[in-house]
Amino acid sequence: MWQRRAAAACAVAACGGAVVVAAIHVAIFVLESLLFAHVAVSVFKKREEDIPCLTSVMINQGVYNLFIAAGIVWALVRAATCGGGGGGCGSAVGGGNKRRSGFSGCVAATVSGESRAILTFFYACVIVAGIVGGITVGPSVIAAQLVPALVAAALLWGAAAAARHAGGGGNSGTFLSLRLLRMRATFATSHLTVVLLLQRETIQWNLYWGIRSMQSHRRVVEVGVYVLV
Repeated sequence: MWQRRAAAACAVAACGGAVVVAAIHVAIFVLESLLFAHVAVSVFKKREEDIPCLTSVMINQGVYNLFIAAGIVWALVRAATCGGGGGGCGSAVGGGNKRRSGFSGCVAATVSGESRAILTFFYACVIVAGIVGGITVGPSVIAAQLVPALVAAALLWGAAAAARHAGGGGNSGTFLSLRLLRMRATFATSHLTVVLLLQRETIQWNLYWGIRSMQSHRRVVEVGVYVLV
């Protein structure tokens, strides 16, 4: 029972993350496309003389951010349709469980099937745009776009994993795969450590015998010089 409650809480958090990311991009659209002339100096740190040249560019850029918000809203609407029992939707959370209705069905459908795929795509777009913006514009883009998208994506896939685990059946395979992956990473790390230690011992051993060999050659040379003299 507690696993289902935890999965439901994670799904609600994932929906909240989607709403937050969509709201952020609607706000960016408003600032860039509708209010740029008024906030160019205070928000975007632009010079007054550059505003006429940048207005059309910012309008276009704001519209792209609105598309991101529209895609996320589309995923949520799709989830609401699936949760409400609409036709043509993928299976709900929990594998073969019955499709739920109302708010709980919307939340469950958000982290499964088509809605999750749609949200993942738009989160990936925001993450890539945030990385590029962080490099070309500044850290403010990372804080405003990249971090919220990363958090929302983590909530989405965490909720999906929790829902699969709560559904039982073959869903534990995900967690088994994670354990195997962690075991393989641990083994690879240990193997690398052993190899490095062996290499270090080999280098130290070769260095030791190299010094001994040099000392032996030096003694031979000293003896030869003494005999010749």
